[in-house]
Amino acid sequence: MKLVVTVSATANYCYAMKTLGRRVAANLASAGITDPGVAIIAGDNSREVKDAAKGWKDALPSNWSVEHLNVAEENKDDPNYKAAAQILIAKLRGAAFAEARRHTPDYCW
Repeated sequence: MKLVVTVSATANYCYAMKTLGRRVAANLASAGITDPGVAIIAGDNSREVKDAAKGWKDALPSNWSVEHLNVAEENKDDPNYKAAAQILIAKLRGAAFAEARRHTPDYCW
């Protein structure tokens, strides 16, 4: 089974990403999933997103790869939940899913 996990966040929203990576790893172990997989982290090129990607790499099984996609910069002046922020989220998710499709997974989460 080929599994791809996608997540997205910019610097301001990475506060839970390392914990999320550990929880994904724990769930893979609990489900007995030992096949190689791919985690795709779509974000910006900030230190926070890079640290999150490293945290996922450290947490996931060694046969998993972690890809960091530098998709878009967050404009910290844009108010949350308004059009510009929603467009940024759509860009991040769209890039993550496009990369997931490239891997032709059996399942994408």
